[in-house]
Amino acid sequence: MHCVNASTVLARHDGDALSCADVYEVRDYLQGLAARNLSRGQKGRLYSAIVQEFNRSPAAAREQIVQVRQLNEEMAAAAGMPAVELRGLRVWEAIHEQGPFRKVHTGIWSVQKNAISVWTRSRENQLALTEMDIEGWIRLGSLCREVQGGQPFRMSVSQREVIYRQLREEFSKLNREQQLARLSIGTVWFSFEEKWQNASYEEQQAWIRVTPLPPPMTASSLGYLEAVLELDPVEMSRALHGSMGPLTLKVK
Repeated sequence: MHCVNASTVLARHDGDALSCADVYEVRDYLQGLAARNLSRGQKGRLYSAIVQEFNRSPAAAREQIVQVRQLNEEMAAAAGMPAVELRGLRVWEAIHEQGPFRKVHTGIWSVQKNAISVWTRSRENQLALTEMDIEGWIRLGSLCREVQGGQPFRMSVSQREVIYRQLREEFSKLNREQQLARLSIGTVWFSFEEKWQNASYEEQQAWIRVTPLPPPMTASSLGYLEAVLELDPVEMSRALHGSMGPLTLKVK
C-alpha cells in the first residue's frame, strides 16, 4: 500500500477517516527512532498494518496517532546532545513496549523492529546501539580519512561485520557518557552532512582543527576506521557537535 498525497483517505469508520497524513506521522516516528528513512517496502508494510489496526480498533489507532504526533513534535524541537538523549530514550521505550506500539500490533511492531535494528543494549543505562549508530561512525571515519587527503572508505561486507561486532562488544564496557557519544553521530548524521556540504572552507577547517584524528596513514579502510574507533568517542562527539552544531535529527 502506498500514499499518493497526505489527503488520501485509506479507511473510514464511524465518521473518522484514516488519511495518509496520519500514517505519515507513524512513518516519521519510526524514521526518527531509526535515524534514517524507511525503505519503500517497509513503508508499504507499515501503511497496510496501520490500516489493519484502524479497521480493528479505530479509537485505539487514533489514540496511537495522537501520541505519535506529540512524540514527533518533541523530537523535532530537540537539538544537539539533548536530541541524542531523547532519541536514546525513545528507542529504549519503543523496544521495551513502553512506546505507542506493542508486540500485539504485529505488523507495525515488525516494521519498527526491523527499522531500528538494535545490535546491543545496556540495561544499566537504558540505551541501545542501533545499526544507524554504527553506520554513523563508519561514515565519520570515512570523512576523517578524506580530510587527511585519503580516499573514501571502500569496505566489504565482512569488513563491516568486523566493525559491527567490535562496537557491539565495546558498548557494555562504556559508561553512560561514552555510550551516548557512540549514539551521537548516527543520530544527527544527515544534519551534520548537510551542514558540512554547505559549510565554508573556514567552517570546515574549524571542525578539522578540533577533531582528534588518527595520524595520516595508508592503511586499509578497515585499518583506518579501527584507528578512529580507538580515539575517545566523547572528544570526537564534542568536536562534531561543538563546531558544526546545533545538529538535529534529520533522515534520508
